[in-house]
Amino acid sequence: MKPHRMTSIQGRHFEGMWNACLAALLLIGGMASAHGAGVFRVDAASAAPTPDGQSWETAYPTLQAGADAAAAAGGGELWVKAGTYTGSGDQVAWLSGGIALYGGFAGGETDLTQRDWKANPTVIDGQNARRCVTVSAGTTLDGFTVANGKALQGGGMYGGTAANCVFIRNSAGVGGGMYSGTAVNCDFTGNTATDGSFGYGGGMYSGMATNCTFTGNSAVATGAGLAPADAAGGGMWGGTAVNCRFTGNLASATTTGSELATSSGGGMWEDTAINCIFAGNSATAIAAGMGSATSNGGGKHGGSAVNCVFTENSTAATGRVSDASHGGGLHEGMAMNCTFTGNLAAAGSDDCHGGGAFYISARNCIFWGNMASNTPELFGITVTYSCVRGGHAGVGNIADYPKFAGAPDNLRLLPGSPCLDTGTGMDAPADDITGHVRPQGAGVDMGAYESAALGVPHAPVVGADGSGANPPTWTWTPGGGGIGQYRFGFAEGIWEAVDLAATAYTPPIPLPAGGHTLYVQERDALGNWSASGTHTLTVSDTASPAGAVVINGNAATTASSTVALALTWDDGLNGSGVSRMRFSNDGITWSPWERAASLKSWTLPAGTGYKTVRAQFLDRSGNRSAVCSDYIKVVVP
Repeated sequence: MKPHRMTSIQGRHFEGMWNACLAALLLIGGMASAHGAGVFRVDAASAAPTPDGQSWETAYPTLQAGADAAAAAGGGELWVKAGTYTGSGDQVAWLSGGIALYGGFAGGETDLTQRDWKANPTVIDGQNARRCVTVSAGTTLDGFTVANGKALQGGGMYGGTAANCVFIRNSAGVGGGMYSGTAVNCDFTGNTATDGSFGYGGGMYSGMATNCTFTGNSAVATGAGLAPADAAGGGMWGGTAVNCRFTGNLASATTTGSELATSSGGGMWEDTAINCIFAGNSATAIAAGMGSATSNGGGKHGGSAVNCVFTENSTAATGRVSDASHGGGLHEGMAMNCTFTGNLAAAGSDDCHGGGAFYISARNCIFWGNMASNTPELFGITVTYSCVRGGHAGVGNIADYPKFAGAPDNLRLLPGSPCLDTGTGMDAPADDITGHVRPQGAGVDMGAYESAALGVPHAPVVGADGSGANPPTWTWTPGGGGIGQYRFGFAEGIWEAVDLAATAYTPPIPLPAGGHTLYVQERDALGNWSASGTHTLTVSDTASPAGAVVINGNAATTASSTVALALTWDDGLNGSGVSRMRFSNDGITWSPWERAASLKSWTLPAGTGYKTVRAQFLDRSGNRSAVCSDYIKVVVP
């Protein structure tokens, strides 16, 4: 059974909700003036004998010391210098209300606007042993990398508000990256929610996310014997997402006994998504024993979706008794002005329905090029004013090719599309996914994108400088019809810069391993923006990870040949992440590679005396660590 969600927002009053989101962004932008009690400085390298945080020379050495000082003063700001901050208890820091923490300082700044959180990474590291930070209501964490946190709830962060933060490689049973609260302009990458037979919200659990990206997060559940497995919300579980992008997230459930394996919402589970893109997310369920498997909503499960794009998401289920796979893009709920293409529902049996969507109410939507053995495009309750390949009963529906500009990457509508002006204005959102006002023509368009007036500029032609450097450099040339003013970013609608004449972009910091797509648009004299020109660069991870092994908690002796190994590793902030480990007693014969875990039971060679255990780690790019080791003396019981 899933836990009770903390927030349930019905996405009906779209314009009012959007205004509320803008108000929240303005509030966060002005947070500096909201905490006027004082400024306290923190520097991990501080050696001040009597730190008071009143200058960089007398900075506190830990986040907790600075937070305690600010709380004692009735609130204030913590300016935190670049570096890595760790702890020794259940969490690196606990932050009471009325405090704002700002990362990205080089040291020496005298004004908040002088910081640069991209150039000066400020890392809160849970070392895979503790939560990174617990945040009370009214407290903000701004400009930090939150990494390697571990807890039952909110491995990276619990509660509060996060702005301009990166959550990476955190884990928990519920909310691997963040549990509840508010996230603005944040990146959630490679976080995991798993606790045996359940896992909810790999990136974030409940709360509000605005202008965020969720990439490669996972909710994982494994059930054995009579235990079922339930995984939901690989990217986000519940809450509200506005202007967010969900890419490559996973909800995965596996059982080995006789119970049900259920996975739901590879990208997002339940509640509200507005102006979001769901691409390449998946929900998978495997019943390897004598159980059944069900997977629902590769992109999103339940709730409402408005001005959203669902492309190349999938569900897959395999069960010994039975299996069912429903809603490759969206499972249950309501869709308004959404575009579905290239989604897939697959199962071992024939119970595959709704490659695009299953059991939903849809209006002003496009379903084209989705796949399932039954009802490939959608299995709908009420579908009106929508374009459905193969047709669908309902008022205003059409079955003609929508004329995408370039599926799956560019789903805008070309001139002459049958979807132009053929939607309905009833309850339609006031703007489209990119912020263009609806309608542009005689009526509202179907799908997530509202076509601008005829004569919009052509998409820029985007490439790269070919240097192979990291950070890489993208370059572009005009497509024609514009005035040489561009906006660009790593997700449509989330722009790094707007109205610049630049024709090249180099990110300020190295990018993590994997593919990175830059979207570039050009503006014309009337303010119309072109479709996006795109180019994808792949960053390779060639650096070896580092690791350590500790036997029996660093004990000197043992009377048993069976010992407990504690494992830690680090693949760097830009690495692909450690995925496998292996062991040896002699450095010659090694155990098979196995999934990386923080604890391992190991058998020493027979006999007494000193015994050495060697360990090695492998990251997802195939780089091996140096061999690390620890030793212990086996004595006669």
